[in-house]
Amino acid sequence: MGIDKQLLSHSLNKARELNLKNIIALIFSENKATLRLFLKFGFEKWSELPGIFLMDNEYKNVIILGLNFKSQALSK
Repeated sequence: MGIDKQLLSHSLNKARELNLKNIIALIFSENKATLRLFLKFGFEKWSELPGIFLMDNEYKNVIILGLNFKSQALSK
C-alpha cells in the first residue's frame, strides 16, 4: 500500500474513533489521481466550485468530496 493510501486510511480511522459524522475533501479538478483515490475510499462528489482558486495566473476548479460515515455504515 502506497503512502497516500496509508495516510488516508489512517486519517479515516482516526475520524471514526472521534465519532465524526462527515469528512470533506477539497481537491483541484485536474488532480485526477487524488480524486480516484478518494473515490475508492468511498467519498462522493458533493459539489464543484468553478474558478475559485487562483494559481499560476490561472483560475482552478475545486471539487468538494464528502464521506458520510453514517450512510457508509448503513450501506455495508
